[in-house]
Amino acid sequence: GYTLIAAGTHPLCCRGDRVIIEAVEFVIGTLQEVQKTHPYPIVLMGDLNTGYFQPSQQLLRNGQVDADGKSWQIPMTFSDAWAELHPGNPDPSTINDDPVRLDYVYFQK
Repeated sequence: GYTLIAAGTHPLCCRGDRVIIEAVEFVIGTLQEVQKTHPYPIVLMGDLNTGYFQPSQQLLRNGQVDADGKSWQIPMTFSDAWAELHPGNPDPSTINDDPVRLDYVYFQK
């Protein structure tokens, strides 16, 4: 068996990607504190209310992004489970066939 930290999030909808970037910073900061006493890999899941190519998702994958006039950084990076399995289609619709993906499962690298 494996031990891991499972976390879920659902940031505010429809207010732009900056709100989601701020939520990512908060969630990752909280998870970093949890890892100090529970040193296990993180699985982050949620309806993140934004598309794959948006800065907030780049931040999760790369640990850094320049967006909205600011350089954002988080202390860890994640792999997107869907994109790893479907590299030719990383941003499929997950809501009413709208052309955007909202739901994600990220594994800490």
